Amino acid sequence: MIVKGNVTVLNGGHTSPAKVGDRVNEGDKITAAKDSLAKLVMVDKNVLNLTAESEVVIENYKSGAAGSVASVTLNVLYGKLRSTLNRKYDGQKEKFNIKTQVAVAGVRGTDFLTTYSATQKEARIVTFEGQVQVGASLDANGEIKNPVVVGPGQRTIAGVKGVAAPTAVPKEELVALNRETSAQDTPLLEVTAGVCLDKILTAVGQQTLMKTVNGSKVGHYKIINVQIDSWAPQKNYTVMSLGSSDGAVKFEKVFKFTAQPDANCVFRLVDLE
Repeated sequence: MIVKGNVTVLNGGHTSPAKVGDRVNEGDKITAAKDSLAKLVMVDKNVLNLTAESEVVIENYKSGAAGSVASVTLNVLYGKLRSTLNRKYDGQKEKFNIKTQVAVAGVRGTDFLTTYSATQKEARIVTFEGQVQVGASLDANGEIKNPVVVGPGQRTIAGVKGVAAPTAVPKEELVALNRETSAQDTPLLEVTAGVCLDKILTAVGQQTLMKTVNGSKVGHYKIINVQIDSWAPQKNYTVMSLGSSDGAVKFEKVFKFTAQPDANCVFRLVDLE
């Protein structure tokens, strides 16, 4: 497990903070708090990215090792879970299902995002690669009843009244969702700017940033260029072109501000690349 921020695991009635390298098991409930996320690399190399303010239960996880039948059921209680699958599933004998209170999504080897709002009782399924079958429930054989098929770049919305026909996701929104739900191995960045956000544009070419990872200082960078809210209509996304203090290195990074700066103008940012 790769952890950023406040992530907990509930198992056997005991809740404990998740740590980098922890293993997860059937029955675990994983919760990511605000400004937090968890990346799970399962034994079969399937990757699960749980975003901030999300919760999922691993109800069943059989990897198919040693000749057993692969069978996975994950329950998204609220929030967002992105599943990038290495293993192929036929949807009949071998299954990978993600369920919410209003819908079940089944796949045959793909990359997709499940979002569930417990307050609105609404699920949204977005497919990045492959195909996802989505229906309101399972039949007696454990197969999805009357599924709609959601292809790459499409989404469906499911609620108490049923599952809607798939529609195309606007390109900018799809790009933003991809960035938001692709957890990286790099921890959260803490950038000390010395100026606050309302003054940051005037600091271009002048102000030095300090980048720290897990409390260790790893470099000084100058702001070369800044674009605020570049991923409209998504808010608080920032593209910064940065350069090393000696001018030897220049690169562009996409950040999301996770909080307002404190009295010392320290920003908490999520690296989205």
